[in-house]
Amino acid sequence: MLRGRHADKPTRRPFAPGNILIANSLKGDQIYRLTEKGELRGKLPYMPPEQVKTEAVDGAADVWALGITMFYLSTAQRPFDRDTPLHIMNAILKEPAISASSMNPVLPKAFSDVIARCLQKAPRDRWPSGAALKDALLNLLPAPTDPQKARDLLQLATGLEKGDRRPLSAQPCAPTVSWEKPKPPPPT
Repeated sequence: MLRGRHADKPTRRPFAPGNILIANSLKGDQIYRLTEKGELRGKLPYMPPEQVKTEAVDGAADVWALGITMFYLSTAQRPFDRDTPLHIMNAILKEPAISASSMNPVLPKAFSDVIARCLQKAPRDRWPSGAALKDALLNLLPAPTDPQKARDLLQLATGLEKGDRRPLSAQPCAPTVSWEKPKPPPPT
């Protein structure tokens, strides 16, 4: 998704859990307007420091917002949530992000480190692109040696059976792994 967003024009707003759309191809301008320099527009908890300071933003702003989104989906809270918008802005600008694995101890440290790099204050210290971030995330996945185990894991992760087509929804939760096939609910 980030690759598609950055292929034509770098930054749109906002990137947050409620705005994630999974699609093969879209023209970004059909959904998002560009955020101009000097304009504070978007969802404050997902804004990177450069946007809070109303500086020009680029693709690094999307990497930041995706980092906030992954943090939220992994811990059910955002790293810079505070009582007031002014306190949120101050935290984004001055406080280091807390570790996602410190909020959710079952998260692998390597995944927490990927999120932490997304949330670096300086854009140059974040992942250089959505493609680099995707590669880092893919490198965290174990390579299944058994294709059936891979299919079972995909079914567990999505809840979809072969041939099913329905929208996916993300809910914040602690990840669990089991190779047991889920049992169907009892008949009603």
